[in-house]
Amino acid sequence: MAQNFSPEDLAALISSAFPTTKPSASEAKYAPAEATQDHLQKLEARIKGIEHMLSNILEHISLSAEDAQAGNSQETSRKNKYTISDSTVAAEVKPSGPYKYTPLDASKSQLRILRLHRAEELTDPLTANLETVGLDDNTIKALMYGFSALSYTWGPPVFDGLILVDGHEFPITRSLEKALRRLRYEYKDNAALEINGRLWGKECWIWVDQICINQADIDERGSQVGLMRRIYKKATSVHVWLGEEEDDSSMAIDLLNILGAPPKNAPGEKTIEYPTFTEDTVVRHWNALRALFKRPWWERVWVRQEVALPLMVKMWCGSKSFDLNSLAPALFMLKHISSLGYASTISHSDDETFVSLPWDFHAGTIAKMRQMTRNGSLWVGAAQLLRMTRAAKATDSRDTVFSILGMANPEVYSIVPDYRQEYKQILLLATQAAIKLEYGLEILGACQNPERKDGLPSWIPSLQEKWKAIPFQTTGLHEMRFISRLTTTELPHVHVKDEMLALQGGLIDTISSICPFYVHNTASASSLESVFQSWKAFAHSAASRAHLSLVNFETLIEGTTASQKAYYEVQRQTSQKDYDVWLVECQNTVTQNWIQFMTVMLDKAQDLQPGYQASRVKVHEDGPDAYLFDSAINPFGHLGLNPRLTRSYLLPPSHAMATPHPNHRVHAGLKMYGVGRRFCLTQRGYLALIPAEVRVGDGIALFKGATFPYVLRREGQANVLVGEAFVYGFSGEAWDRSVEVTAREEWGVGLDGWIWIF
Repeated sequence: MAQNFSPEDLAALISSAFPTTKPSASEAKYAPAEATQDHLQKLEARIKGIEHMLSNILEHISLSAEDAQAGNSQETSRKNKYTISDSTVAAEVKPSGPYKYTPLDASKSQLRILRLHRAEELTDPLTANLETVGLDDNTIKALMYGFSALSYTWGPPVFDGLILVDGHEFPITRSLEKALRRLRYEYKDNAALEINGRLWGKECWIWVDQICINQADIDERGSQVGLMRRIYKKATSVHVWLGEEEDDSSMAIDLLNILGAPPKNAPGEKTIEYPTFTEDTVVRHWNALRALFKRPWWERVWVRQEVALPLMVKMWCGSKSFDLNSLAPALFMLKHISSLGYASTISHSDDETFVSLPWDFHAGTIAKMRQMTRNGSLWVGAAQLLRMTRAAKATDSRDTVFSILGMANPEVYSIVPDYRQEYKQILLLATQAAIKLEYGLEILGACQNPERKDGLPSWIPSLQEKWKAIPFQTTGLHEMRFISRLTTTELPHVHVKDEMLALQGGLIDTISSICPFYVHNTASASSLESVFQSWKAFAHSAASRAHLSLVNFETLIEGTTASQKAYYEVQRQTSQKDYDVWLVECQNTVTQNWIQFMTVMLDKAQDLQPGYQASRVKVHEDGPDAYLFDSAINPFGHLGLNPRLTRSYLLPPSHAMATPHPNHRVHAGLKMYGVGRRFCLTQRGYLALIPAEVRVGDGIALFKGATFPYVLRREGQANVLVGEAFVYGFSGEAWDRSVEVTAREEWGVGLDGWIWIF
């Protein structure tokens, strides 16, 4: 039977839980006086904080002292929202109309936290209170276990779920209702919260945007978005709700826990067992992982910040969970198995307009953001963040910009969330702010809109559009930046006038011919090999024409000395036979350079670079996993991942000793960066990978401060940005002199002019 307490009784109950006792004589004999006094002061401060929290609770509970003393429990239940039992704080379900928010004080960094009441059964009604606290005041500090934050997807804007907040009906989306039920149920029997439960009834204190923010108040939405970073950093943990259990999701989570964990093979531990599965079971494993990573949560724009900043993130799917820290190594092992040719993370699509992203693409982006921010301890450049935001989904398009602000330095990027502004204006301001800083031109890699759809200039990334081609990566292993001969540490030279952008640089080449063979979204290993051979033939054809111009074959033979080139030029004039021998060498060199060209975009091809020495651990490992012991290939080698265990779950016995295709790294490069692009030859004899929209006659420009060249199309008095290009000899390789010197001395082109783009 519920027992009613007056406010005075409750205060006495709390005080009795933390008595202000003095140390006994025996304790005082052995404890230093100063230490004892310090201990008492801390204890008294703690008690004051708890009593302050109690006062706030009593204000919400509003118990009537007369009713409590009279013992009329039925009348008390009718007039009051809650009764206090011996073991729980139980909610009486009494709807009293829609909930009305009390305004927050933005000057005090106030927010609301949902105090979700416990329940015995998963299906019990959801009841809660909303507490207003400041991020720095004593109320939030008095919470013994702090508060958690929830990351989830809203789903369709249909509010057919229900929670009672302070006794008022509060409609919520069905997805949030399911998430809150699961979280409440998991907290019910949590032993770690037992002490806390004696005070607060084992309630779950949680921040959830749909309830804690007045979504109808535009000013409050903007103010609370500005606090997102602090909210998620302040939370003791973040819980991610992926949805209910289905499509073998429990199996998928078990696999991630296995793949992402270091092998337990330390001395004294149980010997690792390597299970064997039939091919049908292995296929089921792959399908379960694919279904899990294709859930809507992964591609939502806000979730990136929500899980990049906290230290502890727990992923829930039904009753199963895994630690987000195991995601990155698990994804690496999935890619390793894909390289063996048995299965692939590539999604298939018949739409050739946009690239078909790997089904683990968004998961990989989230893992990368978490690594880049070091759990919120490092700022990340807005140019990188905006690039990584493209193709993520948002109900409000403005959130594609606002969602990254908590990871970018506010002292550098003075962008304030304001939902009164139009999306185009917000995107324009964000791009201008990003582009003017060091490495800011990286944002141009996300610009794939030469048609200028939606009224956007071609140099502004349309973040809600799908990728037409995956952008070239600007950093390699361990976040080491790709440095081309053009890249400098100077700030980009930029002018912005209205919606026109001026960059300092020069037009240095023109598209001469384009290879007709290209990579399809649905390309198999055999079709990738066919495209590779076709591109090699295209390169050989270009090399065969190199003798027509000394400049042309100079560009095709990287590393050949000037004296050797002059010698072979003389041989061409005197002996066709010797020249033919040289031409074969030329073609072989071009082929090897092309292989390096494709692989450098994946892992910097450190093992293909001159003077490279493998840092592979000296072990007897000669099978398909041998290269994983090279730190140039496997950045997670220090975690002691167990590839053999991974193969036992994701490769059937018939493929247990599968080895990668000889050109598997080139195939991976083609699949990653070839879709949505074409292979071409420039007028100066360079081989390049260019956007699919490029036409013969389009120009190639170099901009000061850029990592890659860009293709421009002249229209009137200005240019349209078509997209980034990877030109072998310009991007990612070291030269003995700067590209600016080459352009000026050999081509007569300066890079100090201004190029206008609209």
